[in-house]
Amino acid sequence: MSTTIDDFFEVCEAEFRFLVDEFGFRKKARKTSAGVFRVPYEGAPAKVEVGFEWRDQYIYVLLGKPGLPRWKAEGRLPRPSDELMGFNLEDLLTVRAPGSGIDEKTFGRALTREDIEHVCGTYARALREQAADVLRGDFSVLPAVERIINERVEKYSRP
Repeated sequence: MSTTIDDFFEVCEAEFRFLVDEFGFRKKARKTSAGVFRVPYEGAPAKVEVGFEWRDQYIYVLLGKPGLPRWKAEGRLPRPSDELMGFNLEDLLTVRAPGSGIDEKTFGRALTREDIEHVCGTYARALREQAADVLRGDFSVLPAVERIINERVEKYSRP
């Protein structure tokens, strides 16, 4: 495996260890498919997936309710009419702490270990500080996050 991917798994598992230690999540087996490398965590009230997309050199954090998340809705792109069961941490940060996410210019180029440490560290802190309620199963922020997601879906689905 590539050093970058090994670095991602190592850094990710260290930075997000608090999900297991503080919130009682279980770290599930790493998943790899079509150039996307994932570290899933599951708890009774919520789940988290930290992923690395090789082609775009992009790291993301998804949060969701247990069950089928919107981001894998029946093998198709989500529609505004779909029930929102999962969302990107960046969307939550837009609602709760604008400007605290990762600058999109960080991605799209070869990530170094230092980049991976910066991104995973920033996301882990944001998850702990801005999403503790979601990690405990309180999804009351969903309507605000859903508005952001639906606006983006509508914007990018226009011809």
